[in-house]
Amino acid sequence: MFFRLPLLLFLSCLTFRSLAQVYEPGWLVRSNGDTLRGEIENNFWREAPTVIIFRPSATGASRQFQPRQLQAFGLRNGRYFRREALPIDYAADVRLGSLPLRSTTDIRSDSLLAEVLVDGPATLWRVVLPSTTHFLLRLPGSPVLDMSQRQYRQPTPGGSWATVDGNNYRDLLPIYVASCPLASKVAAQALFTAEALAAVADLYNAECGGGKPSRRYLSAASESRRVALVGGVLAGVRYNHFTAPTYPDPRCIDCQTHPFGGLYAELLLPNRRAAVYGELSVSTFRGNTLNSPSFSNIFDYQGWVGTARLGMRAFFPISPRQQLLVGLGYELNRILQAERVDNGETLLTDFLNFQHTTLIPALSVGWRQQRATVTVDGQLYRRDDFSATSTLIGTDYSLRLGLAYRLGRHPDQRASKSARP
Repeated sequence: MFFRLPLLLFLSCLTFRSLAQVYEPGWLVRSNGDTLRGEIENNFWREAPTVIIFRPSATGASRQFQPRQLQAFGLRNGRYFRREALPIDYAADVRLGSLPLRSTTDIRSDSLLAEVLVDGPATLWRVVLPSTTHFLLRLPGSPVLDMSQRQYRQPTPGGSWATVDGNNYRDLLPIYVASCPLASKVAAQALFTAEALAAVADLYNAECGGGKPSRRYLSAASESRRVALVGGVLAGVRYNHFTAPTYPDPRCIDCQTHPFGGLYAELLLPNRRAAVYGELSVSTFRGNTLNSPSFSNIFDYQGWVGTARLGMRAFFPISPRQQLLVGLGYELNRILQAERVDNGETLLTDFLNFQHTTLIPALSVGWRQQRATVTVDGQLYRRDDFSATSTLIGTDYSLRLGLAYRLGRHPDQRASKSARP
């Protein structure tokens, strides 16, 4: 098990930022001014979108749009992206390996789809780049103020290097909104968060906006539902091919099918094309005391085994309501109850062994439609000789055919009307 945990963590890092397959009603405005209404794949964007997938209806064909092809788009939950020419300071960086040796600036005007947090006389955008997060504020008749996280390095008297926080928004923001004293007072104490900076923009619009309308998108744009937990029941059959190392040839002690059933849960990662998967199930089995040296005589036994599985799953859409899945995982087994086959004597399970899994993880493939998921998976098992071949590849295996049914509504399915531009 020691070697399996790092592998699972590695798989989690690889899949955490995978793409989504969650469509929500929305709209988009093309570069030629045409407005299209339908459904947009919600990628739960943090950084600026690189592709927008749109379909006219739940059964319609999907189309991909590049950001340069759009003027704006929005989702029913209120998230709103609009093309803007904004001055971005590309020298701002918080990545440890890319920090400059002094505080520098590299301001360039760039046209991009920026996320609108507050829209009105005072407009606030958020732009998340790989290097850092930018909040950009524009007041009527004033140039855009770019507030960004930034750090740089400087030498210390001892000959080492220190990391310095170069974010000076606390000095700039109160001066920038000084024409509205109340907003300036709040800005002097504002944290560098979307909520705090949006509060400054809201206050400016309410107190000094001249009665012009403004709209706040922050509640919908906040990073809620970063992960989603779903679960349900599962049942199916498994075929075991377990052997005992008898001479001259191994003897099959469990080469038959068994029913199994249990519960499962999936922790859907932020963009919904990957999940951490867990399962608890029980099934029948057969065994042999050749794997239990504490018994002086040899006999067969049968009973119930509990199985716990943990792994990762990746999802690949094949239609608006169907997905293929591929998964890797590991399992732990514990005999819950057993008895001798020849006389029905109840046995102490502490002295019985179930086949041990190899270092190679279990592989799952499946098909999902709405709440139902059909999977086929296989697991390799080893004997207790601990040879290199047995530990890695094993001599025994099991195959499972399972049907899972999700209980409850998917957390991304929310009833609300489409957002409008």
